[in-house]
Amino acid sequence: MISSGMKRGLAATAISAMAVTGLPLLAGTASAVSNTAQYTADQVELLSQWTGVASTKNDGQNTTVRLEAAGGSNVSGVTFQYNTGNPNTWVDIQTVTRNDDGAFSYEWNATSLVGATNISLRAVSVNATTADPDASDVRTPVNVTGGGAAQESVNLNDGSSLGVFQAPYTGTNGDYAILSGTTSATSGNVNLVDFFGQPNTPNALGTAPVTQPTGSTTGVFKGIANIDGYDFTGSPDEITFGASRDSDDTEAYTLYQQTITTVDAAPASTTIPASQANAPVVVTVKDQNGNPIANAEVRDGNNVPTVKYTDANGQATFNQAPGTTYYFANATDSDPYEANLGDKRSGDVTVTQYNPAQSSLKATSRDGAAFDLDENDTTGANPAYVAGNDITVQVNDQNGNPINADGQTLSYYWVATPFDGSAAKRYPLATATPDHFSASETGTGQYKVAFPHDGVSGTYELFAELGEVPISGGGNIPSSKILTVKAGQSAIKYAEASPETGPAGGQEPVAGSLALEDGTGLGGRSVKLDLTYNPGASANDDATPDAKFLNDDGTLGGVSKTVTTAADGGFAVTVKDPAETPQLAEIGDNIAAQTVAGTTDSDNPGASNTTHGVDFLVNVTPASIVITANPANDDPATAGEVESFKAKVMSGDQDPVTPGVQAVPLTNESVVVTTDHGYFTDGVPVVTAGGKQGVYDNDGQSKTVTTDSNGDASFKLSIGRDSAFDDDGKVTSNIKATDGAVSDTEIQNWTSENPLNAGGVEVVFSPNDMQDSAILPKAPLSDTVYFDVLATDQFGNVVGNEPIDLSDNTPFADLSTTAITSDYALDGDFWATSTRAVDQIVKASWTHTDNVYDNSTPTPAPTTKVNTVTGTKTVNWYAVDYANSVFTLTHTGDDTQAVGSTVTETYTAIDQNGEPIADLFVKFFRNGPDNQQDGDGNADGYVGQDGKIQYVFQGTSAGTATTTAVGYENFTFGNTGDVVEASKRSDSVSFAAKQTAIHPTITAHHVPASDTIAGYDKMVVSAPDAGADATVALYRVKNGVAKKVKSKVLGTDGKAIFKRADLNGDKKNYYYATVSATATTKSGKTDIVGVK
Repeated sequence: MISSGMKRGLAATAISAMAVTGLPLLAGTASAVSNTAQYTADQVELLSQWTGVASTKNDGQNTTVRLEAAGGSNVSGVTFQYNTGNPNTWVDIQTVTRNDDGAFSYEWNATSLVGATNISLRAVSVNATTADPDASDVRTPVNVTGGGAAQESVNLNDGSSLGVFQAPYTGTNGDYAILSGTTSATSGNVNLVDFFGQPNTPNALGTAPVTQPTGSTTGVFKGIANIDGYDFTGSPDEITFGASRDSDDTEAYTLYQQTITTVDAAPASTTIPASQANAPVVVTVKDQNGNPIANAEVRDGNNVPTVKYTDANGQATFNQAPGTTYYFANATDSDPYEANLGDKRSGDVTVTQYNPAQSSLKATSRDGAAFDLDENDTTGANPAYVAGNDITVQVNDQNGNPINADGQTLSYYWVATPFDGSAAKRYPLATATPDHFSASETGTGQYKVAFPHDGVSGTYELFAELGEVPISGGGNIPSSKILTVKAGQSAIKYAEASPETGPAGGQEPVAGSLALEDGTGLGGRSVKLDLTYNPGASANDDATPDAKFLNDDGTLGGVSKTVTTAADGGFAVTVKDPAETPQLAEIGDNIAAQTVAGTTDSDNPGASNTTHGVDFLVNVTPASIVITANPANDDPATAGEVESFKAKVMSGDQDPVTPGVQAVPLTNESVVVTTDHGYFTDGVPVVTAGGKQGVYDNDGQSKTVTTDSNGDASFKLSIGRDSAFDDDGKVTSNIKATDGAVSDTEIQNWTSENPLNAGGVEVVFSPNDMQDSAILPKAPLSDTVYFDVLATDQFGNVVGNEPIDLSDNTPFADLSTTAITSDYALDGDFWATSTRAVDQIVKASWTHTDNVYDNSTPTPAPTTKVNTVTGTKTVNWYAVDYANSVFTLTHTGDDTQAVGSTVTETYTAIDQNGEPIADLFVKFFRNGPDNQQDGDGNADGYVGQDGKIQYVFQGTSAGTATTTAVGYENFTFGNTGDVVEASKRSDSVSFAAKQTAIHPTITAHHVPASDTIAGYDKMVVSAPDAGADATVALYRVKNGVAKKVKSKVLGTDGKAIFKRADLNGDKKNYYYATVSATATTKSGKTDIVGVK
């Protein structure tokens, strides 16, 4: 018995017996008062757990236990406590203040007490003294049950504001509130109660039906509570409701009075077949807050006597005949629609009829859009299949409503496209007689369709047509595709490799899926999981393994568990290894999974996976990682090949007590691998018909891989284009694998030589410093053009040591060789010359055995194929056009130079394209200034590649030297050649005696004034060593600025005299003079002199 609860009210079983199924529910008795005011000032009452059960089963919202208490005005807080048997030992759960509309509540995680029986729960005031008899309230006995127990859990939807409709109607005049929530149950009923006027024993209000939403594993409920007589005079208006289904939940609310505000009418269809008398119309009544109103009176505007009352969804359903009407909700007990009294109406609803005709076919698969072939209930063998109930076809009219088929035959066929990419298959064959299956009507326009279950896994498309009505004809529906489904052999797979590892004394989540071969998941199927042990699998293993599956509420369950797959086919469980001392590893636990009946029409996909290990290790931290290359790897490997590696991850010591390191491989470790050259790949080739082998799915230079059951994380590396190949054909990949704090490195060498496939061959001009011509591809006939050849693989990497054949297109030009071996340097592999102005096309050819794909599906297989790639480069050879060329002859130094000076004459020849002329023979002819000239032209030679030649001579006497340069073509020693008239150029240089330095002087004195003359300054400039034709200039300096006064020719006596009026009074005048250069003397300047 529940001692405290039963001393003031009915037993839980009595409450259940009083429950009345249906709506409205039984009425309680209530007048307005707050949840606080109905108790004495110091009183505390524990309201929850009146059923004696506290369940942690998932109720659709959580796995906690709701604790609810009420108290008087002096109670500011309560402490919830439990007692497991010792009356003097109470364990605090939580202290709370008023937090639930005048009540005290707490969501308690009671999983640690699951399985405990006859415990006690109480709520204790934080204000009252221990001597106060009202200071606490106790529920006892209470049993705590878990997710695996039979007892169901329940949860009223949380909320602060709850509407109450005070119905004013004769015969229906209660005060109605809508209560809703969730429950672990999926059918049956939930009991509803309130605590108004009862300290902690509830008033029965009836029941609410439980339904299970599609795709949910828990249920929902909704019902109407009648708190008849609640007068809304409290401050605030509060009440506490409860719900029970084995266990219970309690929730306090603040009430508000509902006012009818909106009425909405929604017909199931506005058009109905002529054979259908009426259409269902759902009328919904809502209040000022948009919440549904229960037990509102609703009437038909065209048929006022027809009356219905809204249900727990605020809805009432009418059957409307063809025509137009509206619906209204009465705010008073007066029947007609009276807007002035607060009545609310819907918009007009019009229903019309039509004459139905067969229009379309709609197919349905009871097993969904994807299923296992074992689930389909078709029997028999092709072509005599016998249809079951899993796939049906419905004949619909023009508005999508079912319609009879009038004895017509359904003809259909299937087209299956296999998952493996092989050719599609038709059932029956198009060449068969007949070429279709037939079905007869089994219901109102419904046909059962056989499914071809001969083991082909793939996508199935159903094509169907409806034949004409027998005898009368018509009504046929043309063939079209009406259904697409996937079917095959499903398999159970796990997200992580076996064995999964978790910490000893901890837990390991295990995720799996049920899916077809193409990965399409099968949702809504039942999978049974069984956990078995392997005691003492190693020397350090737990000899008494005890791991279990966790229940949905997190409590420890058993060794078997059945789960339902999600829409994507996934499922998840958690395996828990209970903590113990000493904590040993538990190695060798195994999960066996198999599908079981439990889906729609109890089909079983028949899939199983009996081996999936779960190990619980003492040390799950990676202690080491080692990369190992596959012994079959090439070193170096050719670009485009795939090389394999493994990174093994080992744990730390599993048994520190035993000497040595007891390490084990770690599965499902995430290992990050990186490389600086190449790319990681899964090894799947990128294949196109006729395409080249060597290209793979590119996963980049960083990839996360997962260790398998051996602790090995496998990965593959390949390489394509890498510029590092181009200098020597070699590349080294530096690989690193990291797991947490441990890492390891490895290298993979690559070469571009002996390539899988030839990519191309390119003929290029050698570097400029090797060339005669600076204007390539143009080159004069006098030049030699140098070439290099670059062979590249399919990726563009330069390839060495390949044989290359050379050829050209003209007999008038020559190549230095007809074959070379490719290399990496640009150093002049061969050269070309020409004797005629032609366009020489130089061609390089490389013949290689490639590896190509003949086809792209289903299984690519490369084959060898001889392939020749070529490259060309064109040289535009030309002859020099002398008439349009440029010739110059220039000398060094001034045009007049001292006798004995050495002069260099430079002859330059530039052709019509701006290129120096390199094959012109030039003779120099000189006349003067002495008798040592080369008048006979014995100074000669060829111009260089820069188009220049120089002639050097010395003028040994005064006079003019004239040099003439003449060019010759076709010159050979012994053959004078032909003069090129346009090439002739002359240049002159004068020679004179050497100039000597002079040292002029200046003297000045003042000649005073007399009766006959004015005073003046007299300056005498002497330059006896200057030439006779020298000019003397006199300058006056004033304020630092020199100004020329006068100039004279130096006299034969080597002097020049200047007179200047004294314009400066008693102040000094300052002067200096310059003497000009002559053919024999240099210029000179005197010092500055002053005169007063």
